Amino acid sequence: MSITSSAAWQALQTHAEQAKQTHIKDMFAEQPARFSELSFQTENLLLDLSKQRFNLTTVYLLVQLAKTQQLPAKIQAMFDGAILNPSENRPALHSALRQPETNHWCSTTQMSSRMCISLWTQWSSW
Repeated sequence: MSITSSAAWQALQTHAEQAKQTHIKDMFAEQPARFSELSFQTENLLLDLSKQRFNLTTVYLLVQLAKTQQLPAKIQAMFDGAILNPSENRPALHSALRQPETNHWCSTTQMSSRMCISLWTQWSSW
């Protein structure tokens, strides 16, 4: 089943259509703690979703969609070096791109040493 035909997607789409009809100032009036509930901060980053047509129902629906699409397992597969896009016939290497060479990411995956050396050579020239 495609993601767009799933019940979770349809629920999220219906919710998005309803949210389009609501002004953000009205969302703040209805939810005074909106900023504290919909913003997340780490040491050097603030993610403020309070000024978007986004609410706790949106969060719930997004989590449901992620669960129905088995997102946690797919993220783990990416870190494990699995082939996620068969048309490329190679692992998705997004996580490897962000690792220092000394991390030895390749040794924890099923990638061959030759492939890892080739990738690091290519990346170091960028």
